[in-house]
Amino acid sequence: MIATLLCLGLALPAGAQTDARRAAMQAQVRFADLRGGALNQVLPGQPFRVEVTLTSLTGGLPRGLQPMGWIRPVALSDLPCAEAAAAFRATGRGSAGTVDLNGLLLGVLTEDDALTMLDPERNLGTANLIAAERLPERPAAMVADKTAGRFIVSLPKAGQVLALQPMAEPAVLGRGLDAPGALAANPLGGTWVIEGDGDLLLLQDGPARRFARDVRAMDAAGDRLALLGRDVMLLDPAGKVLIRHPAASARAVAALAGDQGRALIWLSGQDLALTWEDAPDRVIRIPLWRSHDGIAVSPAGRFAFAFGGGSEVSVVDLALGRVVQVVGSASPVAEIAFLRNAAVMRTADGTLAGVMDLRMIKPGTAPVVGQFPLGSGPAPSAGAQLLVPLGAEDQVLAVHAAGFTGFVLNATHGTSGKPPMEAIPLRGGIPRIVRALDRGLREDAPGRFVTVARLDQAARYELVISAGLGEAAFCAPLPMPLPAPSPQDLPGTISTEPEDTGIRLRLSDAAGQPVAQARGHLLVTSLVGNWRDRMEFQTDSDGRTRDSYPLPAPPLAIVVESDAARFDPLIME
Repeated sequence: MIATLLCLGLALPAGAQTDARRAAMQAQVRFADLRGGALNQVLPGQPFRVEVTLTSLTGGLPRGLQPMGWIRPVALSDLPCAEAAAAFRATGRGSAGTVDLNGLLLGVLTEDDALTMLDPERNLGTANLIAAERLPERPAAMVADKTAGRFIVSLPKAGQVLALQPMAEPAVLGRGLDAPGALAANPLGGTWVIEGDGDLLLLQDGPARRFARDVRAMDAAGDRLALLGRDVMLLDPAGKVLIRHPAASARAVAALAGDQGRALIWLSGQDLALTWEDAPDRVIRIPLWRSHDGIAVSPAGRFAFAFGGGSEVSVVDLALGRVVQVVGSASPVAEIAFLRNAAVMRTADGTLAGVMDLRMIKPGTAPVVGQFPLGSGPAPSAGAQLLVPLGAEDQVLAVHAAGFTGFVLNATHGTSGKPPMEAIPLRGGIPRIVRALDRGLREDAPGRFVTVARLDQAARYELVISAGLGEAAFCAPLPMPLPAPSPQDLPGTISTEPEDTGIRLRLSDAAGQPVAQARGHLLVTSLVGNWRDRMEFQTDSDGRTRDSYPLPAPPLAIVVESDAARFDPLIME
């Protein structure tokens, strides 16, 4: 385990006493693996947890505190920590190679097979478009992988699964696959994928591993994966089968991982079947009295919504074990997503979104659904995924594909009847699948903020955290193993040999060997006056300049500009 304790300095009013100048907050940063265990080193390509714990030395932490964070490559030109944090807060941009750990990133897979990445916080003109990638074919699926901070797509014809993230080339996670299709991110790293013949694979470091056959569909929730095939199954992140039941006639499956526990749910005939993880042999069957072909479960696990196969939606209270309401719709519901206390439904024609407050669902009462027109135009393509939960914001983005616009809905829309007041333009082609990637530091315990990061290459990095209060900021180095540099990558040295006619220079590489037959320029600057000159040079076989140079009296700074090698500047005192 790697932990660092740092102090965050706050700007103080003029006249503050000296003993009050101590830091008002302390911060402890810890780097851990995805299970939360000890991590001695951060390895390139390996996702890791960033845990920041803030402690107030003057009382409780301010309400609504949301620190900002990013990881930057270490360079001599870096601003001091507090200044770097202030610049980042003001501009939203860091130095080249910065890994942003803030807010949401939208991935939009378009009908013309491109992936655009948008930052919804930069919503001015085209400023929210931060990256785009043209894909060689139509992807079968796309998911957001928070564990590794990237979007993942499957390419059936190419037999590949690709990972894409801003400012990086696409990475191949799996190749030589048999028509890869449905995807699900594994919370412990890697990606679940279903091949065209129904094999379930886990793509992690090393060769793909096979876990099940004849799988037609899957659903992920929390740290559980539900499978639909000849059997229905519930798996943990390591692929261990926790529940298995024969269900050849099942049409849809869902995983439940909420406050009520963990369970496997599926639709069979006109029934909803349910098996809890702590009683894996007991199947509870709830009559629906109608056939559906889709199912969605609320995050807390209290309600299940069965939809599709008609224009009605059956709302099942899993605690009561029965259907408590039936929602009618002019157009069949194609998709359902959830807020903490509300369900959001999208019609198949793409023109309408409905918000239903889960707290108002009572048996024997009429359903209350706030309905909101999204716009007119052609219906989205079959299988479009246009409802996007926005994570910790407790909002859902309802995308109107024909209008290239996402409307932000929250729980109040279930009863207020007010139209959405915020919209996000989506750049690029017609949206087909939209996903949100939460990069931010989220509070999972009082004063502790957690996110996941990943670095592609070994280098000197540091974590920068800004508490967003005055100048409260700190920096902490990341413990990455750095490869030993080769002598060719290290700078050489400049030495001097006085002569009657001036100064002759000798150039040596990092190993002390002469740099022969080098050409370039010398930049010589006086450190006490305004004298400066730029002169050509060439070295002989001993690394000595062929010419000697009459130079003014020291102190001088001499810089060598040459394609042959890099050299540390020489200061003559």
